[in-house]
Amino acid sequence: MHSALALKHLTKLPTALRKRAMAAAGGDTEELRALTAVKPSTTNASHILPLYYAGLDDSAIPSLVAQLDCSEDLPLLTRRLSRIVLCLQGLLLLDSKDSLPGPSSVWPHIWRRVWPWLDFLNIHRDTLPQLPNISYIHPLSLVNVLGKNEETAKLIHLTPGFRILAFRFWTLSFDQTHLVSIQGAFEVFCVYMQNCLLTITEDHDFEEAIEGSGGSRTSLARLLVNHVKCAVQSTVISPGVFSMRGVIGLLQARCDMDASFRKILIDEGIVAVFTAAACRFASPPFSAHDNLFNVSFAIKYYLRTAFGHKIVTQAVRSGLLRALLTWGRMIPPKPQSLQQLDDILTILSGSFVYLSVLLQLKTSIDELDIPIDGHTFRGFPVSDRWEALWSLLESRWALMKVYMAREEPSVKSACNNVACSIIRPRSEFQCCSACRESRYCSRACQIHDWRRGGHREMCGWSLDDNADSATKRDRSFLRVLLHEDYLKLQNRILRDQLAFLRSSPGTAFYVKFDYCTPYGDCAASVEAASAFPLDNVMWQHEIARARESGGRLQTHVMRLADGGCDAVWVFSLCAAKAERTR
Repeated sequence: MHSALALKHLTKLPTALRKRAMAAAGGDTEELRALTAVKPSTTNASHILPLYYAGLDDSAIPSLVAQLDCSEDLPLLTRRLSRIVLCLQGLLLLDSKDSLPGPSSVWPHIWRRVWPWLDFLNIHRDTLPQLPNISYIHPLSLVNVLGKNEETAKLIHLTPGFRILAFRFWTLSFDQTHLVSIQGAFEVFCVYMQNCLLTITEDHDFEEAIEGSGGSRTSLARLLVNHVKCAVQSTVISPGVFSMRGVIGLLQARCDMDASFRKILIDEGIVAVFTAAACRFASPPFSAHDNLFNVSFAIKYYLRTAFGHKIVTQAVRSGLLRALLTWGRMIPPKPQSLQQLDDILTILSGSFVYLSVLLQLKTSIDELDIPIDGHTFRGFPVSDRWEALWSLLESRWALMKVYMAREEPSVKSACNNVACSIIRPRSEFQCCSACRESRYCSRACQIHDWRRGGHREMCGWSLDDNADSATKRDRSFLRVLLHEDYLKLQNRILRDQLAFLRSSPGTAFYVKFDYCTPYGDCAASVEAASAFPLDNVMWQHEIARARESGGRLQTHVMRLADGGCDAVWVFSLCAAKAERTR
C-alpha cells in the first residue's frame, strides 16, 4: 500500500471533518454519505483519499458474491454495497480541472482497488439489489477521472476485462435502433473517447470489444457505425463531435491489420456515415475544428480498400458529391483538408472506368439542388483538378451513352477456337455450358478447343459476379472502353509493336493500357510477356493462344486503379486477318 493511503492521514483534516471521516472509517454509513454529499477543498481531498481507498478493499468481494444467493442476507448485503457505491461516488468528487489530489504515484493503487468493484458491479448487475445513487456511478466517469493520471491511464487500458465493460457501456449509451443518445451516458462515453485513445489492435482486446458490444464482429461494427450516426446528429458542438478522432483512430488501427473487419464495417455502412459527417463538418460551426480533416482522412482510407470502385459507388450514393461541393468551396480553405480532397478526387477519377460508378454519378448529380459543371469550383484552389476530372467524366458519359443505346444482337464476337477465324454477331454463337464465357461457331470448334486449345484446363477460371470483383456489366463496359482507346491509339501501338519485334524477335508481348494516370486517361505501351506481374496459368494460356493465332489475336491488358490496389484485366482482340507479322 502507498504510504499516502494510510488512514492516519485522516487526522490532518479539520476537526469537524476529521470526526466525520473517522466515524465513516469506523463503519458509520450515514457519516460516509454526508462526506460524499459535498466536494472537499483541494487541501482536504488528499487527506480524505485514504478513507475511500480503505472502503474499497476488494478482499470483501468473495463474501458478497456468496451473499447474492441468500435472500436472508439481503439487508446486510445492501448496506455493504451502499458503502462501496458511496466510496466510488466520493472518488468522483475529488476530480478537479487541473490535477488529481495527492501524490501522482498514488492513483495506480486507487485503480487497483476500483477495478475489481467495477467488474463486480458489471458482472452481477442483474442480481444486485436496488441501491441508492448507483445510477450516478458511470464506470467511465471514474475512468475519465482516474485517467487524468498518465500512469493510471496506461494501467487502465492494460487491465484484463476492461474493454468488455467499456464496450458494454458504450452500447448502453444510446438507443441503437432510433439513434437517440441516453442523456448523460452518451456524453460521458464521448468525453472518454476524446481523452483516452481506446484501442482494439491486439487480438485479446478485440475479443473483449466483441464480447462487450454484443458477441459478434458484426455487432461491434454496427455499434461503431451507429456511434458516428448519433454523434453527427447534433446541431451544436458537442462531446460526440470531439469523439470522432478517437473512433476513427480506433477503427483504422484495427483495420490496418484486419481486412476482414474493414469489409464488415463497409458492409454496415461506415463510408456512408463518414460521408454524412463530412457534409456536416464542412459547414459552420463545425468547420472551425479539425473534424473535417479527420473524417476526410477516414473516407479516403476506406475508398482505398481493394475493389474500391464499389465503395466509391456507395459513397457517391450517400452524398459524397454534396460533401465535396461544400468542402471544396470552404472560406477560408484549409490546406490539410484540401490535400485530402485532392486525393479523393484522384480516387474518384480512377473509378470512371466502371459503368456502375458512372451511372451512380449521373443519378447523384441529377439529384443535387444546384447544377454543377466543370466551372463549379472556379476561383477555388481545387478548380484545375475539378475541370480535368469533369472533362474526363463527360467523355466517359458519352461512351456510356453509346454503350447503353446499342442493341445487344449487333455485338460481335470471335470463335474461341484460336484455329478458327470466324467473327459473327454474338447471338449466332453457342456458349460453353459450364463457364458460359467461351463462345464457338460450331460444335467442331468447341470440341477442338476442349481437346487441343486448353479450354479443358481453363474452364472455370472465369469470374462470376460476386461482392468483390466487377460485375459482368462493368466488365462488358471495360471491354468497350478498352476497344475505344485502342482505336484512338491504334497507329502508335502498331508502330510500337513493330519496334518491339525488331528489337526482340520471337519474344512474346502484350499491349498494356494504363489507366492509373494522374487524371484517369489512358497511356498505352508494348511490354514483354515475361514482365507481366501475374505469371499464372491463365496468363500462360492467353500468351500461348496469341502466339498460335498467327497474329490474329492480340493480348490487351487494362491496368486500373481500384481502391488500394491495382486491378488488372486481360482481354483478347481478335481480327479476321493478322494486323502484324511475327
